[in-house]
Amino acid sequence: MSLRSAAATLLLALTVASCATTGPRPTDLTELGVTDAALLIRHKKITSAELTQAYLARAEANADLNAYITLDRAGAKPAPFPAAAATITPRLTE
Repeated sequence: MSLRSAAATLLLALTVASCATTGPRPTDLTELGVTDAALLIRHKKITSAELTQAYLARAEANADLNAYITLDRAGAKPAPFPAAAATITPRLTE
């Protein structure tokens, strides 16, 4: 194996390993980026309900900023069915 192919293999392995791991649960969920939040939800370290509650609490704590015209707390609550049901791809019938 040449040095170039060994380096490429090592780089690929490190990239895959870093993408497959998630860090510990952060203390302030509102500081997460979208990608990090999605990974933590996928790996069941946080729930979408927890993330929603964190953003609602942050919006309420900073109400003096007037960043929102309307804050729909009831509409932000999770739906009463599992998230997996919303991700099912419908089949087209002929």
